[in-house]
Amino acid sequence: MRLPWEEMIENMPVGFAYRRAVRDQNGQVVDYVFLLTNHAYEKITGLNREDLIGKSSEEAIPHIREDSIPWIKIYSEVVERQEARTFERYSRVLHRTFHVTAFPVFKDDFATVFIDISEMTALRERMEEKQFELEELNLALYKESITDPGTKLFNRRYILELLNKEVSRTERNKKPLSVALVDIDFFKRVNDTYGHQAGDLVLEQFSTRLQQWTREMDYVGRYGGEEFLLIFPETSLAVASQVLDRIRWQMEALPFQVGEVNLQITFSAGVAVYQGEAIHQLLMRIDECLYAAKNAGRNQVIWVEKEKEE
Repeated sequence: MRLPWEEMIENMPVGFAYRRAVRDQNGQVVDYVFLLTNHAYEKITGLNREDLIGKSSEEAIPHIREDSIPWIKIYSEVVERQEARTFERYSRVLHRTFHVTAFPVFKDDFATVFIDISEMTALRERMEEKQFELEELNLALYKESITDPGTKLFNRRYILELLNKEVSRTERNKKPLSVALVDIDFFKRVNDTYGHQAGDLVLEQFSTRLQQWTREMDYVGRYGGEEFLLIFPETSLAVASQVLDRIRWQMEALPFQVGEVNLQITFSAGVAVYQGEAIHQLLMRIDECLYAAKNAGRNQVIWVEKEKEE
């Protein structure tokens, strides 16, 4: 006849195993012997208690060495420190994931309570995977929302949003902010002579070069048609103009490949430094510089303002 405490353990809804640590000649815990298990432990592990009681783990459980080192390390700490441990671990032998609480009882005796969380863990992993997929989708949608499909640069809405942010930042740090408008010279002629597909190829190549040849700190966006807005944070008018001039002669020197035809493409640009005015006024000043560059013969960078003196 079972004692009341044995009946209680047997009817527990969670797996229960009572064990005793086995030490080697140096006193190190190297294994454990099963002294008692309940029905739930048999059910969730698939191990028969008749094959366990009175036997060490290596005797009772085939291939246990695949699991034994991390488990015995934890059980050893429970016995040596006389402190309870709670952990989750996957058993490669039993192919299940368990939530385990191990607690000391008396000297080298300790007990373990097992809960099979395999399904919950699998569900959690699927949820984490779905969450990751959702985050990836949101990121892709966000990138799409700020990207111009034809050039892969920032679109007009987002480049203007960036300009607003940079204006606010320059108001705080009092460092110069230069902005430029770049327009491809004679772009309509490319479309009329070689077709719109050729024009699209020129736009793609031009945009790629702008992105590659500006500095890492700069922003480039498609402003509309063959016009591009460039933002040069913490950059003086003189330096921004030098950057644009360098890009201009690189653009002119490297032919554009359109089918079997090599085209020489140039651009005109207007650049200005922010002087505390409204953004639309800043853009108007830059636009005036751009048209001045067009009227002066194209393929040049023009600025007419002096930087605001400190």
